[in-house]
Amino acid sequence: MNLTNKQIRTKARFLLDENVFGKDWLKSVLAHIVMMAIESGIGGLFSSLVTTLSAGIVLLILTYIPGSIALPIIVYVVLFALVFIFTAGFAGVLSAGLTSLHTDLVRNNDHISIRRVFDGFKNFGENFVLGLMTALNVLLWTFVFIIPGIYVSYSYALVFHVKKDHPDFTWRECLDESERLMEGNRWKLFKLHLSFIGWAFLCGLLFFGIGMLWITPYMQTSFAIFYDEVKRLKDTNVVSLDPSSKQKVDPVVITPNNLGISLHKEG
Repeated sequence: MNLTNKQIRTKARFLLDENVFGKDWLKSVLAHIVMMAIESGIGGLFSSLVTTLSAGIVLLILTYIPGSIALPIIVYVVLFALVFIFTAGFAGVLSAGLTSLHTDLVRNNDHISIRRVFDGFKNFGENFVLGLMTALNVLLWTFVFIIPGIYVSYSYALVFHVKKDHPDFTWRECLDESERLMEGNRWKLFKLHLSFIGWAFLCGLLFFGIGMLWITPYMQTSFAIFYDEVKRLKDTNVVSLDPSSKQKVDPVVITPNNLGISLHKEG
């Protein structure tokens, strides 16, 4: 069956207990808080060290090589590159953990385990490189023009889902597989993103951004469902999620069973 975005969101809410204060929804919120704390703590520390180091190096250059302009610029460019490498790579490690958490929720229809947020550290090096190379590809295409950058970002939107299913894949294979899965489905994912804008605006406006902690699990669970649906359709050569497809799909009656969910969770 070809799930619509509305059905994807319905399934995501069911898996999160249909209650923003339910156990699984709150566990997912806590997992995102843990991730943000790790990212802010380690990322902030690294950025501070680099900033302090760059200021010291530039001060030495200006002291011993007065009037030099090129060297301070080179120093800042090199250190900016280091910050980008670390930030993009470390974000990849954390993204791998969150992807694992929400993918397991979708596939096992079971309660969330917060320890899944650390799954990205189990294969730290490869997830770091995957995050870096994904960000670098998007950045380079964005330099060409904004539209190609957006197009590429959607092409590589599923790289960490692919990596979870294929831990032996190289970063290049993950990018290629994500691009294959997203062929004909970029517009579908774009519309899924758009469907959350109202919620994001409401939570950001009324709750000073705190409400985004509750919307993010909803979004991430929906994206995990999207990935499984795209993969299933692609791998079985069923009609694409692309709405422009000319193949005819027989109408179906939507029930919890054909949404791929049961009415009860374990435990």
